[in-house]
Amino acid sequence: MATEVIMPALNPGQETGILLEWLKQEGETIEKGEPLMEVETDKANVEVEAEATGILSNISVQPGDEIHVGEVIAMILSEDESAPKSIKDDSSTQTAVTENEVKHHSGNSEKIESIETVSKNKIAASPKVKQYAKKEGLDLSSIKGSGPGGAILMEDVLAIQSTAEKEDNDFQTGKGWLLMADRLTESWTSAPHFSIVRNLDATNLAAHKKETKANSSANITFTDLLVKYAASSLKEHPRVNASLIDGKLIKNLAINIGIAVATEDGLIVPVIHNADELSLEEITERRKELVARTQEGKLRSGDLDAGTFTISNLGMFDVDSFNAIINPPQSAILAVGRIIDQVVPMDGKPVIRPMLTINLSFDHRVIDGARGAHFLQTLSNLIENPI
Repeated sequence: MATEVIMPALNPGQETGILLEWLKQEGETIEKGEPLMEVETDKANVEVEAEATGILSNISVQPGDEIHVGEVIAMILSEDESAPKSIKDDSSTQTAVTENEVKHHSGNSEKIESIETVSKNKIAASPKVKQYAKKEGLDLSSIKGSGPGGAILMEDVLAIQSTAEKEDNDFQTGKGWLLMADRLTESWTSAPHFSIVRNLDATNLAAHKKETKANSSANITFTDLLVKYAASSLKEHPRVNASLIDGKLIKNLAINIGIAVATEDGLIVPVIHNADELSLEEITERRKELVARTQEGKLRSGDLDAGTFTISNLGMFDVDSFNAIINPPQSAILAVGRIIDQVVPMDGKPVIRPMLTINLSFDHRVIDGARGAHFLQTLSNLIENPI
Protein backbone atom coordinates (compact mmCIF):
# COMPACT_ATOMS: atom_id res chain seq x y z
CA MET A 1 0.00 0.00 0.00
CA ALA A 2 1.30 3.45 -0.91
CA THR A 3 2.49 5.68 1.94
CA GLU A 4 2.07 9.43 1.70
CA VAL A 5 5.08 11.62 2.45
CA ILE A 6 3.86 14.76 4.19
CA MET A 7 5.50 17.89 5.52
CA PRO A 8 5.72 17.02 9.24
CA ALA A 9 5.26 19.33 12.22
CA LEU A 10 8.72 19.15 13.75
CA ASN A 11 8.09 21.53 16.63
CA PRO A 12 5.10 23.09 18.42
CA GLY A 13 3.38 25.89 16.52
CA GLN A 14 5.07 25.13 13.21
CA GLU A 15 2.86 26.03 10.22
CA THR A 16 5.25 25.63 7.29
CA GLY A 17 8.64 24.17 6.45
CA ILE A 18 11.13 24.81 3.66
CA LEU A 19 12.44 21.81 1.75
CA LEU A 20 16.21 22.13 1.58
CA GLU A 21 17.14 18.87 -0.10
CA TRP A 22 15.79 15.48 -1.13
CA LEU A 23 18.26 12.91 0.25
CA LYS A 24 16.79 10.28 -2.09
CA GLN A 25 15.83 10.75 -5.73
CA GLU A 26 12.55 9.73 -7.34
CA GLY A 27 12.66 6.07 -8.32
CA GLU A 28 15.22 5.13 -5.66
CA THR A 29 14.53 2.54 -2.98
CA ILE A 30 14.43 3.74 0.61
CA GLU A 31 14.26 1.89 3.92
CA LYS A 32 12.02 2.85 6.83
CA GLY A 33 13.98 5.12 9.19
CA GLU A 34 16.48 6.14 6.50
CA PRO A 35 16.96 9.92 6.00
CA LEU A 36 14.60 11.05 3.23
CA MET A 37 14.78 14.85 3.12
CA GLU A 38 16.18 17.87 4.91
CA VAL A 39 13.72 20.52 6.08
CA GLU A 40 14.22 24.00 7.49
CA THR A 41 11.84 25.00 10.29
CA ASP A 42 11.71 28.17 12.35
CA LYS A 43 14.12 26.52 14.81
CA ALA A 44 16.62 24.45 12.83
CA ASN A 45 17.43 22.32 9.82
CA VAL A 46 16.13 18.80 10.40
CA GLU A 47 16.62 15.50 8.59
CA VAL A 48 13.27 13.75 8.18
CA GLU A 49 13.27 9.95 8.07
CA ALA A 50 11.12 7.74 5.85
CA GLU A 51 7.99 6.30 7.45
CA ALA A 52 7.97 3.21 5.23
CA THR A 53 10.13 1.02 3.01
CA GLY A 54 9.60 1.24 -0.73
CA ILE A 55 10.27 3.28 -3.85
CA LEU A 56 10.15 7.08 -3.74
CA SER A 57 7.63 8.40 -6.26
CA ASN A 58 5.53 11.43 -7.23
CA ILE A 59 7.77 14.14 -5.81
CA SER A 60 5.73 17.34 -6.14
CA VAL A 61 7.95 19.96 -4.48
CA GLN A 62 11.50 21.10 -5.06
CA PRO A 63 14.29 22.42 -2.83
CA GLY A 64 13.49 25.97 -1.76
CA ASP A 65 9.71 25.48 -1.71
CA GLU A 66 7.84 26.53 1.43
CA ILE A 67 5.27 23.87 2.28
CA HIS A 68 2.33 23.81 4.69
CA VAL A 69 2.47 21.24 7.49
CA GLY A 70 0.40 18.20 6.52
CA GLU A 71 0.72 18.75 2.76
CA VAL A 72 1.43 15.60 0.74
CA ILE A 73 4.68 16.07 -1.19
CA ALA A 74 5.57 12.56 -2.41
CA MET A 75 4.66 8.89 -2.19
CA ILE A 76 6.51 5.75 -1.13
CA LEU A 77 5.29 2.78 -3.18
CA SER A 78 5.75 -0.94 -2.71
CA GLU A 79 7.57 -2.74 -5.50
CA ASP A 80 4.40 -4.03 -7.16
CA GLU A 81 2.58 -0.68 -7.11
CA SER A 82 2.35 1.77 -9.97
CA ALA A 83 2.65 5.49 -9.40
CA PRO A 84 -0.62 7.49 -9.35
CA LYS A 85 -0.96 10.24 -11.94
CA SER A 86 -0.85 13.04 -9.37
CA ILE A 87 -1.06 13.64 -5.66
CA LYS A 88 -1.91 17.31 -6.07
CA ASP A 89 -5.28 18.89 -6.43
CA ASP A 90 -5.65 20.81 -9.70
CA SER A 91 -6.56 24.04 -7.94
CA SER A 92 -3.80 26.39 -6.83
CA THR A 93 -5.55 27.41 -3.63
CA GLN A 94 -7.42 25.71 -0.87
CA THR A 95 -10.01 27.25 1.38
CA ALA A 96 -9.73 26.70 5.10
CA VAL A 97 -12.31 27.78 7.66
CA THR A 98 -10.78 29.10 10.84
CA GLU A 99 -11.69 27.75 14.26
CA ASN A 100 -13.57 30.93 15.15
CA GLU A 101 -15.86 30.62 12.15
CA VAL A 102 -19.27 32.09 12.94
CA LYS A 103 -22.47 31.23 11.13
CA HIS A 104 -25.21 33.87 11.11
CA HIS A 105 -28.75 32.83 10.25
CA SER A 106 -31.16 35.47 8.93
CA GLY A 107 -34.39 34.05 7.51
CA ASN A 108 -33.43 31.53 4.86
CA SER A 109 -29.95 32.97 4.28
CA GLU A 110 -26.73 31.80 5.89
CA LYS A 111 -23.52 33.80 6.06
CA ILE A 112 -20.14 32.34 7.02
CA GLU A 113 -17.59 34.78 8.38
CA SER A 114 -13.83 34.47 8.97
CA ILE A 115 -13.05 32.36 5.95
CA GLU A 116 -9.34 32.29 5.21
CA THR A 117 -8.01 31.44 1.79
CA VAL A 118 -4.64 29.74 2.02
CA SER A 119 -2.56 30.06 -1.11
CA LYS A 120 -0.15 27.31 -1.95
CA ASN A 121 2.37 29.75 -3.30
CA LYS A 122 5.49 28.25 -4.83
CA ILE A 123 8.45 30.55 -5.33
CA ALA A 124 9.41 30.60 -9.00
CA ALA A 125 13.20 30.60 -9.01
CA SER A 126 16.00 28.30 -10.09
CA PRO A 127 17.72 26.08 -7.49
CA LYS A 128 20.84 28.24 -7.94
CA VAL A 129 18.90 31.40 -7.04
CA LYS A 130 17.22 29.71 -4.05
CA GLN A 131 20.53 28.37 -2.77
CA TYR A 132 22.16 31.80 -3.06
CA ALA A 133 19.23 33.51 -1.31
CA LYS A 134 19.35 31.00 1.54
CA LYS A 135 23.10 31.49 1.94
CA GLU A 136 22.68 35.28 2.07
CA GLY A 137 19.64 35.17 4.37
CA LEU A 138 17.30 36.73 1.80
CA ASP A 139 13.53 36.13 1.73
CA LEU A 140 12.61 35.33 -1.87
CA SER A 141 8.90 35.77 -1.15
CA SER A 142 9.51 39.52 -0.74
CA ILE A 143 11.29 39.88 -4.10
CA LYS A 144 9.38 40.68 -7.29
CA GLY A 145 10.68 38.61 -10.18
CA SER A 146 11.36 40.05 -13.63
CA GLY A 147 11.62 36.72 -15.43
CA PRO A 148 8.98 34.79 -17.44
CA GLY A 149 5.82 34.30 -15.42
CA GLY A 150 7.25 36.41 -12.59
CA ALA A 151 10.20 34.09 -12.02
CA ILE A 152 12.90 35.53 -9.76
CA LEU A 153 16.21 35.88 -11.58
CA MET A 154 19.67 36.19 -10.08
CA GLU A 155 19.84 39.84 -11.12
CA ASP A 156 16.62 40.50 -9.15
CA VAL A 157 18.23 39.09 -6.01
CA LEU A 158 21.50 40.97 -6.54
CA ALA A 159 19.61 44.23 -7.14
CA ILE A 160 17.68 43.88 -3.87
CA GLN A 161 20.85 42.94 -2.01
CA SER A 162 22.72 45.94 -3.43
CA THR A 163 19.90 48.30 -2.47
CA ALA A 164 19.73 46.92 1.06
CA GLU A 165 23.47 47.34 1.53
CA LYS A 166 23.26 50.97 0.45
CA GLU A 167 20.28 51.75 2.67
CA ASP A 168 21.73 50.68 5.99
CA ASN A 169 24.16 48.46 7.81
CA ASP A 170 21.64 46.67 10.03
CA PHE A 171 22.29 43.12 11.16
CA GLN A 172 20.67 40.54 8.93
CA THR A 173 18.32 38.25 10.82
CA GLY A 174 17.09 34.99 9.38
CA LYS A 175 13.54 33.70 9.56
CA GLY A 176 14.43 31.36 12.42
CA TRP A 177 15.69 34.22 14.57
CA LEU A 178 12.59 36.33 13.96
CA LEU A 179 10.21 33.46 14.73
CA MET A 180 12.15 32.64 17.88
CA ALA A 181 11.77 36.26 18.94
CA ASP A 182 8.01 36.10 18.30
CA ARG A 183 7.63 32.87 20.32
CA LEU A 184 9.57 34.16 23.30
CA THR A 185 7.70 37.48 23.23
CA GLU A 186 4.41 35.57 23.28
CA SER A 187 5.65 33.42 26.17
CA TRP A 188 6.81 36.43 28.17
CA THR A 189 3.56 38.34 27.64
CA SER A 190 1.08 35.46 27.99
CA ALA A 191 2.61 33.29 30.71
CA PRO A 192 2.92 34.94 34.14
CA HIS A 193 6.59 34.21 34.90
CA PHE A 194 7.64 33.68 38.50
CA SER A 195 11.26 33.01 39.47
CA ILE A 196 12.94 31.62 42.56
CA VAL A 197 16.69 31.41 43.22
CA ARG A 198 19.04 29.17 45.19
CA ASN A 199 22.75 29.70 45.88
CA LEU A 200 24.33 26.27 46.30
CA ASP A 201 27.60 24.94 47.64
CA ALA A 202 29.08 23.05 44.67
CA THR A 203 31.98 21.46 46.59
CA ASN A 204 30.52 17.95 46.52
CA LEU A 205 29.23 18.39 42.97
CA ALA A 206 32.68 19.27 41.64
CA ALA A 207 34.25 16.36 43.52
CA HIS A 208 31.58 13.97 42.24
CA LYS A 209 32.12 15.14 38.65
CA LYS A 210 35.87 14.59 38.95
CA GLU A 211 35.40 11.13 40.47
CA THR A 212 32.78 10.12 37.88
CA LYS A 213 34.96 11.23 34.96
CA ALA A 214 37.89 9.26 36.37
CA ASN A 215 35.79 6.09 36.44
CA SER A 216 34.15 6.56 33.05
CA SER A 217 35.30 6.96 29.45
CA ALA A 218 32.53 9.52 28.86
CA ASN A 219 33.38 13.24 29.01
CA ILE A 220 30.80 14.04 31.68
CA THR A 221 29.95 17.72 32.16
CA PHE A 222 28.08 19.67 34.83
CA THR A 223 25.17 19.96 32.38
CA ASP A 224 24.95 16.16 32.18
CA LEU A 225 24.80 15.91 35.97
CA LEU A 226 22.11 18.61 36.09
CA VAL A 227 20.02 16.76 33.49
CA LYS A 228 20.27 13.61 35.61
CA TYR A 229 19.29 15.40 38.83
CA ALA A 230 16.52 17.42 37.14
CA ALA A 231 15.00 14.24 35.68
CA SER A 232 14.96 12.63 39.12
CA SER A 233 13.39 15.75 40.66
CA LEU A 234 10.74 16.00 37.93
CA LYS A 235 9.74 12.39 38.61
CA GLU A 236 9.12 13.35 42.23
CA HIS A 237 7.32 16.59 41.26
CA PRO A 238 5.29 15.79 38.11
CA ARG A 239 3.43 19.12 38.17
CA VAL A 240 6.64 20.90 37.12
CA ASN A 241 6.82 18.51 34.14
CA ALA A 242 3.28 19.40 32.99
CA SER A 243 2.24 21.44 29.93
CA LEU A 244 -0.51 24.01 29.48
CA ILE A 245 -2.07 23.51 26.03
CA ASP A 246 -5.22 25.33 24.89
CA GLY A 247 -6.14 26.09 28.48
CA LYS A 248 -5.83 22.46 29.58
CA LEU A 249 -3.23 21.19 32.01
CA ILE A 250 -1.59 18.11 30.51
CA LYS A 251 0.29 15.59 32.65
CA ASN A 252 3.33 14.46 30.68
CA LEU A 253 4.23 10.86 31.45
CA ALA A 254 7.62 11.11 29.74
CA ILE A 255 10.38 13.30 31.15
CA ASN A 256 12.02 14.94 28.14
CA ILE A 257 14.62 17.57 28.99
CA GLY A 258 15.64 20.22 26.47
CA ILE A 259 19.16 21.64 26.40
CA ALA A 260 19.40 25.23 25.17
CA VAL A 261 22.10 25.54 22.48
CA ALA A 262 23.13 28.91 21.05
CA THR A 263 23.66 29.11 17.28
CA GLU A 264 24.20 31.94 14.81
CA ASP A 265 20.53 31.70 13.78
CA GLY A 266 19.13 31.78 17.29
CA LEU A 267 18.53 29.57 20.29
CA ILE A 268 17.75 25.92 19.56
CA VAL A 269 16.57 23.43 22.18
CA PRO A 270 17.19 19.78 21.25
CA VAL A 271 15.60 17.26 23.59
CA ILE A 272 16.97 14.34 25.61
CA HIS A 273 13.95 12.02 25.65
CA ASN A 274 13.10 9.84 28.66
CA ALA A 275 15.99 11.33 30.60
CA ASP A 276 14.85 9.69 33.83
CA GLU A 277 15.41 6.24 32.28
CA LEU A 278 18.98 6.96 31.10
CA SER A 279 22.26 6.40 32.91
CA LEU A 280 24.64 9.33 33.33
CA GLU A 281 26.85 7.95 30.54
CA GLU A 282 23.83 7.64 28.22
CA ILE A 283 22.79 11.21 28.99
CA THR A 284 26.33 12.39 28.21
CA GLU A 285 26.40 10.56 24.87
CA ARG A 286 22.93 11.79 23.91
CA ARG A 287 23.81 15.38 24.84
CA LYS A 288 27.03 15.27 22.80
CA GLU A 289 25.20 13.93 19.73
CA LEU A 290 22.43 16.52 19.97
CA VAL A 291 24.76 19.48 20.45
CA ALA A 292 26.94 18.34 17.52
CA ARG A 293 23.95 17.92 15.19
CA THR A 294 22.56 21.29 16.31
CA GLN A 295 25.79 23.14 15.61
CA GLU A 296 26.20 21.37 12.25
CA GLY A 297 22.58 22.09 11.27
CA LYS A 298 21.89 18.35 10.90
CA LEU A 299 19.11 17.75 13.43
CA ARG A 300 16.78 14.81 12.84
CA SER A 301 13.03 14.64 13.11
CA GLY A 302 12.22 14.12 16.77
CA ASP A 303 15.31 15.92 18.09
CA LEU A 304 13.23 19.02 18.89
CA ASP A 305 9.99 17.23 19.71
CA ALA A 306 8.03 16.79 22.94
CA GLY A 307 10.25 18.63 25.42
CA THR A 308 8.72 18.94 28.90
CA PHE A 309 11.42 20.92 30.75
CA THR A 310 14.44 22.99 29.68
CA ILE A 311 17.88 23.67 31.14
CA SER A 312 19.80 26.75 29.98
CA ASN A 313 23.40 26.84 31.19
CA LEU A 314 25.41 30.03 30.63
CA GLY A 315 28.10 29.20 33.17
CA MET A 316 30.67 28.61 30.42
CA PHE A 317 30.29 32.29 29.51
CA ASP A 318 31.14 33.42 33.07
CA VAL A 319 27.53 34.41 33.79
CA ASP A 320 26.79 34.37 37.53
CA SER A 321 22.99 34.11 37.29
CA PHE A 322 20.06 35.00 35.04
CA ASN A 323 16.34 34.48 34.56
CA ALA A 324 15.33 32.45 31.49
CA ILE A 325 12.10 32.69 29.49
CA ILE A 326 9.86 29.60 29.49
CA ASN A 327 9.81 27.56 26.29
CA PRO A 328 6.06 26.99 25.64
CA PRO A 329 4.10 24.79 26.11
CA GLN A 330 6.46 23.81 28.92
CA SER A 331 5.80 25.18 32.37
CA ALA A 332 9.31 25.72 33.71
CA ILE A 333 12.93 26.38 32.77
CA LEU A 334 16.10 26.15 34.86
CA ALA A 335 18.79 28.82 34.37
CA VAL A 336 22.28 27.81 35.51
CA GLY A 337 25.18 30.17 36.17
CA ARG A 338 28.90 29.55 36.68
CA ILE A 339 30.59 27.99 39.67
CA ILE A 340 32.70 30.66 41.38
CA ASP A 341 34.57 30.84 44.68
CA GLN A 342 32.79 33.00 47.23
CA VAL A 343 33.22 33.79 50.90
CA VAL A 344 30.36 32.24 52.86
CA PRO A 345 29.72 31.73 56.59
CA MET A 346 30.25 28.24 57.98
CA ASP A 347 30.10 27.40 61.68
CA GLY A 348 30.31 31.11 62.43
CA LYS A 349 33.48 31.60 60.38
CA PRO A 350 34.08 32.95 56.86
CA VAL A 351 35.21 30.24 54.45
CA ILE A 352 35.72 30.07 50.69
CA ARG A 353 33.44 27.68 48.81
CA PRO A 354 32.67 27.09 45.10
CA MET A 355 29.12 28.43 44.77
CA LEU A 356 26.54 27.83 42.05
CA THR A 357 23.41 29.93 41.47
CA ILE A 358 20.36 28.35 39.86
CA ASN A 359 17.15 30.20 38.92
CA LEU A 360 13.86 28.42 38.30
CA SER A 361 11.32 30.33 36.19
CA PHE A 362 7.87 28.82 35.97
CA ASP A 363 4.39 29.55 34.65
CA HIS A 364 2.38 30.66 37.67
CA ARG A 365 -0.82 29.38 36.02
CA VAL A 366 0.54 25.83 36.40
CA ILE A 367 2.97 25.94 39.31
CA ASP A 368 2.48 27.99 42.45
CA GLY A 369 5.32 29.28 44.60
CA ALA A 370 5.21 26.40 47.08
CA ARG A 371 5.33 23.72 44.37
CA GLY A 372 8.19 25.52 42.64
CA ALA A 373 10.09 25.86 45.91
CA HIS A 374 9.64 22.17 46.77
CA PHE A 375 10.95 21.15 43.36
CA LEU A 376 13.96 23.46 43.65
CA GLN A 377 14.63 22.16 47.15
CA THR A 378 14.69 18.56 45.89
CA LEU A 379 16.98 19.50 43.01
CA SER A 380 19.26 21.54 45.27
CA ASN A 381 19.67 18.63 47.70
CA LEU A 382 20.80 16.39 44.83
CA ILE A 383 23.27 19.01 43.59
CA GLU A 384 24.79 19.64 47.02
CA ASN A 385 24.76 15.95 48.00
CA PRO A 386 25.19 13.99 44.76
CA ILE A 387 24.83 10.23 44.86
